[in-house]
Amino acid sequence: MRTSFLLTLVILSGTVAAYGQTAPAARQRTYTSIFGGQLASNLAQADTTPVSNTYYFPHLALGGGWQTTLTYVNYSKVSVSCQTTFTGDNGNPLLVPFSGGTASTRTDLLGPGQSLHQESQADPNSANVGGWAEGQCTGPVKASLIFRFYSNGKPQGEAGVNAVTAPSTVFVTFAQTLTGVTYANPSTQTATVTIQAQNTGPGTPLGSTTIQLPPGQHGSQLVSSLLGLASFTGSVQVTSTVPILSLSINAEDFPVFSSLPPGDLPDGTPLSFGTGDPNPVSGAPTNTYYFPHLALGGGWQTTLTIVNYGQQSMSCQTSFFGDTGAPLAIPFGGAAAVTTRTDILGPGEDLHQESQAAANSANVGGWAVAQCTQPVKASLIFRFYSNGVPQGEAAVNAVTAPATEFVTFGQTLTGVTYGNPSAQAATVTITALDTTGTVLGSTSFQLAPNAHGSQLVSSLLGLPSFNGSVEVTSTVPILSLAINAEDFPVFSSLPPGDLPDATPLAGQ
Repeated sequence: MRTSFLLTLVILSGTVAAYGQTAPAARQRTYTSIFGGQLASNLAQADTTPVSNTYYFPHLALGGGWQTTLTYVNYSKVSVSCQTTFTGDNGNPLLVPFSGGTASTRTDLLGPGQSLHQESQADPNSANVGGWAEGQCTGPVKASLIFRFYSNGKPQGEAGVNAVTAPSTVFVTFAQTLTGVTYANPSTQTATVTIQAQNTGPGTPLGSTTIQLPPGQHGSQLVSSLLGLASFTGSVQVTSTVPILSLSINAEDFPVFSSLPPGDLPDGTPLSFGTGDPNPVSGAPTNTYYFPHLALGGGWQTTLTIVNYGQQSMSCQTSFFGDTGAPLAIPFGGAAAVTTRTDILGPGEDLHQESQAAANSANVGGWAVAQCTQPVKASLIFRFYSNGVPQGEAAVNAVTAPATEFVTFGQTLTGVTYGNPSAQAATVTITALDTTGTVLGSTSFQLAPNAHGSQLVSSLLGLPSFNGSVEVTSTVPILSLAINAEDFPVFSSLPPGDLPDATPLAGQ
């Protein structure tokens, strides 16, 4: 019988902690170990192919207990070269120490199916510095960063940083007193950046400030400190005169923290700014948001977040499903647990509500879907508590469409979740590859309509240990999410792994 990977992580927490403390060197894959078996002709071909894919990383952190992990997965059947450039707050090149040396630019050559997952080695006693990065690759890859905070060598919290392929001029995310906002300017023009906070209810914005951000420069601050707010709960809006990068960090339970889902919106999107039509949008919902995973009980709680950034009132109906596909009742503090809830939000209003499952209740997993009458920013956070103290959390990006192919970084303690929102049974295949692109194992199973599952990849495939990547394919569109838990109870969501249908994969 398959066991929920989340429950498995709780059982293995002592083992995981030992792994995180005793084997940092094992997580440092050197140039030789990654490419030792790769044909020179493939490397030469990748190194001379013109750059065609650019990936931006809005934030990284080094020193003062912070480390950053760079991850690339080449899921294609051809070799790929990626050149990564690191830039500091002042716009100058930022030297980053990795196991192979310290440099502001590095080039990594990845054969078919190969991957890189390498953590920086900054002196923990050095000053904390921030910055951003840009990867230029000769082919499409899955790219991300993880920045992690250590205290006395022990991980305390981490957040995944999704790579984005294009800067933007408009961003909106949930925010409160301890939300951090980061911003970077990858363009050649100075950007005028406006950051504004809105409270949970309608009304006048709480505060606003404008920053001049020269080319290449980067900054990060708590929204409350930036705007001089003693406390608030609501949302933050970031706008810029030229396309920039921005990321918001949820730190309401620091040192536990997570990256909030990407807040970018199409240029010219009208924002509420505390004004708008109070009359709800009428008619059937036209915007659907899927949440691939949630967790309750056994110390787990899930927070539902919806931000109405538009200029009209709107409503969202959110339905929850358990592993079997049956409706899942969730206690949110009302008179009774609910399997479906309806929330009406005025212009600029938001919802950020955590479940109240009994700590001693059984651990259950599932997924959710929200149907809204206009576009929103929607996400979940699932958080693990021990004796009432938060130990780790991960944000779950809402996705607007299921997919049939997913690729993500993976290793021994990576969890994979899958949910089937369709009316047809899905045949799901999960394959693990090592860092050299060699297939280590694969399995297929049937996933009934509305059903959901979650497991450690290593347990699912019977692998004592591995480092590399994971491919998930399905005969019908499904939802999938991967969880990085190499230092559990510190963990984070890996970036969305979905790919266009029929994308050729290295492991297939």
